[in-house]
Amino acid sequence: MISQTGTNFDGSPIKTDVSKIKQYKIITPTHWMFIVKNIASDTVSQGANFGEYTLTGNKYVEKVQGATTDYTVRVEGDKFYMKGALITDDGRKAYFDEVYKKVPGVVNTNKSIIGTWDLISSYRMDGANKVMDETGIKQIQIISPTHFMNVEIKGQKLDKIMLGSYTTANNKTLPKIILATLPIDPNLKIEVTNQVQGDKLISTGSATWSNGGKSEWGNTFQKLSPKSSKEALSTK
Repeated sequence: MISQTGTNFDGSPIKTDVSKIKQYKIITPTHWMFIVKNIASDTVSQGANFGEYTLTGNKYVEKVQGATTDYTVRVEGDKFYMKGALITDDGRKAYFDEVYKKVPGVVNTNKSIIGTWDLISSYRMDGANKVMDETGIKQIQIISPTHFMNVEIKGQKLDKIMLGSYTTANNKTLPKIILATLPIDPNLKIEVTNQVQGDKLISTGSATWSNGGKSEWGNTFQKLSPKSSKEALSTK
């Protein structure tokens, strides 16, 4: 996002300092997701949301918990313009005028991993032992031909956000982090092997930090259709 102005529910003006507040949005043919982080804050200050949408002409409608949108959108070159109202179920309105600039990336040829994925199980390696991650964690990941974005919720609280680009080589996916909850190690190296089985995406990965530390993990996701995503979203 390169510009955001508008009016809050209470009538106060919105003018976001985009040098401090970084917001990114992915829109696929079926879903949207955004993440936002205050990179100038000493503490973690972040937000996110995810859902389905309809597009009729230039009328773009997102459905979120407790609200819906009434936006008009257009694309001009590498800019995406979105303007309109966020309307709560009880009728309150806030108005937004947002401009996004397309983030360049390499278009990857592995189309099987593209989609919206709901985490159903995960583990991490502790030495030679596989340790299943705690229950109660919800993670939604969107993979486009050029980028990925994921949101993780623990209990009812947003826990982690991540955005990155990726390339593929020798049957491996090589992510490059752009924005995340924790500070980014510029020398971080990540390798992920993805296998699609029916509507499941099985990912195993490793990360190596500049200090020599290493972690390994595995995730299994289920692909979300527009109908099934309503159930996933309702847990947030």
